[in-house]
Amino acid sequence: MKKKACLFLDRDGVIIKDVGYIKSVEQIELYDDIIPIIKWAKSKEKGRERDQDYYVVVVSNQAGVAKGYCSEEDVLLINSKIDEMLKAKGAYIDKWYYCPFHPTEGVGQYKRESEWRKPKPGMFLQACKDFAIDLNKSIMIGDKKSDIPEFSELSEFSEFSEFADVTLRSFLIQQNYSLEGVDKNIIFANHQLLLQYLNSME
Repeated sequence: MKKKACLFLDRDGVIIKDVGYIKSVEQIELYDDIIPIIKWAKSKEKGRERDQDYYVVVVSNQAGVAKGYCSEEDVLLINSKIDEMLKAKGAYIDKWYYCPFHPTEGVGQYKRESEWRKPKPGMFLQACKDFAIDLNKSIMIGDKKSDIPEFSELSEFSEFSEFADVTLRSFLIQQNYSLEGVDKNIIFANHQLLLQYLNSME
């Protein structure tokens, strides 16, 4: 199967407003400006053939589960509701991934290191197993420094050594978190400005 690019999206702060540890669908505040970004990735306009469209995948740390603020069932229900809201506006997600663990502040079984917790690349690698993804042509959009995945250490593991030299283009939307030390060229004040840049890439 021919590999395609993927648009990876963080959830809180990118798709919905980050209101803290969200635990119910009533707290969902969708960013309407994420809709045209998702549609940009799925668009057949501008001469793009269907096999040139992007997969769209959500990769989200959900430490609220580890800290006991919500359950995995809550996360799944919230993700399902967001997915429904996006579909109603013509924006489609191919798959949702999340990490419920935290290495130091977790409770019980959720207090542990996880290769799925960003910036570790576990969720991205799982997506590559589930879909034919070309990471070097893919994009990550987040709002924290930890949303930028680190692939360099994968050279130690033969199973994933092919990903050790991956350069995944990452962009951050300035929200509630310090982005000190991050290349200013990948930081955008809002979704609209990021979409303008994405359009300029074509």
